[in-house]
Amino acid sequence: MWGSWSGYVLPSNGIGVAAGVMQVRAGVTVAGTPGMFGVVPGVLLVAHGTNNIYEGLSNIYYGHRCA
Repeated sequence: MWGSWSGYVLPSNGIGVAAGVMQVRAGVTVAGTPGMFGVVPGVLLVAHGTNNIYEGLSNIYYGHRCA
């Protein structure tokens, strides 16, 4: 039981994918604010969220936690 982490791959990475989607949505919202002040933080949020989605889905697909 304690030696195998395979039961935790889907829940933990599924939460990571959901958090990534929320970060992308927040980044698009921040980048779309009037003026140019939100562009840099918005792009950074979108990039970080995209990376979270990529890592979570690759861990779910390959079945390990080494993305």
